[in-house]
Amino acid sequence: MARWTVMCLWLAGAITASLPSMPAFAAGHGYILVSLVAQSERSTADSGIGAIDAPAEEMRNAIVDAALSGSFEALLAVVELNELPPDFGPGIATPAGAVEAWQRHDPAFSGRLVLARLAAVLALPPAERTENSARVYVFPYLVDVDLQSASGEDIVALLQVASPNEAGTMLAAGRYTGWQVAISEDGVWLSFTPPNGD
Repeated sequence: MARWTVMCLWLAGAITASLPSMPAFAAGHGYILVSLVAQSERSTADSGIGAIDAPAEEMRNAIVDAALSGSFEALLAVVELNELPPDFGPGIATPAGAVEAWQRHDPAFSGRLVLARLAAVLALPPAERTENSARVYVFPYLVDVDLQSASGEDIVALLQVASPNEAGTMLAAGRYTGWQVAISEDGVWLSFTPPNGD
């Protein structure tokens, strides 16, 4: 039977008051961010993500496992499966530098909010693109959705990977600008990039 991990981050006013280092995106308001993330032994077909190439699914599962463990060491071990490290965004040259950037972004939880977002993004179906004649899976599929005409299902998916404030901004802009993961058809972890502007 599939097992689900429920990650609930209760960012209420009382908590933010006791955590002066809370990042700006959480300060001043409270919300519950609930992401239902499939455990790694759950196949993409079972989870509704749809069929993707087996090597890509294996890499996805390895990343999800590491993210759900809450261990940056486990995630860096997955990075080592690549010949070259993934692209972690502008200004980040090394995987260790990425961890430091996540911890600066999320001082309240020592960067683990980023791990939660990573797992949540990979729990959604991917968009499929072609680069150099090869398939690339970009998570979440919302990167290819016109959010100005988003369905109810799309909005629920968006709220799994973004705060209500972030989701509202993206809906108004009509496009997804949050965390993204790209994995090639042969199982290479290509990127994990932050929201635009971060």
